[in-house]
Amino acid sequence: MNKLAALSIFAIFVTWHNPVVAQSATIQAQINSACSTGGSINLPPIVTLTQTLNLRCPPGRIPVTLQGAPSQITCNTGATPCIIVGSTVDTGANNTINLAIKDVHLIGPGRTVTGSEGVKIVPTADFAVLTDVGIDFFDLGLHLIGDAPLLVSVTGTNIKVGLLGASVNTSIHLDGEVANAVFNNFVLSAQNRLILFDGPGGTGSNATFTNGVLNTTFTPGIASVYVGSSDGSVKGLQMGQISDWETACPYIQMGNSAAVWLNGISWNGDVQNSGSYPGIEMLPNTVSWLNIDNAGLSYCSGHGDIIKVESANSTIRVVNSSFYLGTVNFVGQSRGTFIGNDCTTTGATLIGDLTRVRASGNLGQCADR
Repeated sequence: MNKLAALSIFAIFVTWHNPVVAQSATIQAQINSACSTGGSINLPPIVTLTQTLNLRCPPGRIPVTLQGAPSQITCNTGATPCIIVGSTVDTGANNTINLAIKDVHLIGPGRTVTGSEGVKIVPTADFAVLTDVGIDFFDLGLHLIGDAPLLVSVTGTNIKVGLLGASVNTSIHLDGEVANAVFNNFVLSAQNRLILFDGPGGTGSNATFTNGVLNTTFTPGIASVYVGSSDGSVKGLQMGQISDWETACPYIQMGNSAAVWLNGISWNGDVQNSGSYPGIEMLPNTVSWLNIDNAGLSYCSGHGDIIKVESANSTIRVVNSSFYLGTVNFVGQSRGTFIGNDCTTTGATLIGDLTRVRASGNLGQCADR
């Protein structure tokens, strides 16, 4: 082997095995090349980025994966995203389909760095995939942005955000017209909010979170989950099989055109002693829909309302669930249906204006109406 060849091999070895050398430019060049051929960019175990990494390819369907070893990525990227996923053309229907990030743990500059984001998925990243991804020490952990057209069918499996001491302010922001986002097997923790689903609803904004843990948030008065639409189009959030929900209160807050389904969840307690905030608050002057099945619902620390329905145009349905030491409070002539629930603990009952509330087959104080 001649001297030049030996030096080339040595340079490649150092690039991938020295975390100081394995920097943004090297990996970015690998991504740009893979956009033409498809395939994986295989990361070393330790990576340091000094500028935003763009997992962005020209519009098309060539699959490209940023593949960890698994890898820890230190993001010295300041008040910008660590990784952006999407097309190189951000206007119109110029989507890049099948971009993926797998087996990485992002360490950011700190949650006090306003504007820092772990992964930002822009509207042109339809069918993006996140698998075995951890995100810590950012203002915002994971940011999905939908626009016209919709951001469609982003999926996340084994996602962990904010676990190192609630190291983010917000875990996941579904921003605008995000459709068919699916998260399965997740653990979220944050200072303020775990799931924020807001902005315009467009023609089909909805998301599903199943088989997860919400533990914890630290700021009483900021709902751990918020859903609301700014344009009157419905935003639908389905949450199922949540085995541990320990956050400050409110647990959920619903704004205009919010539709929320809860199935198989358990609130394990208001660990922050938040006071008398309601567990779920359906805000005044809104049109919203809440459906609850097979859930365990408990009061916040101040023994306030488990659920507070504050708009006559909102509707609630609760089936086969249990209320622990708290009330469901109807402000105004809100609509409600309660069937087959357990209201046997002290104070578990329906209160307020019950003109348009129907109840049947409940145990305890939720009498038939």
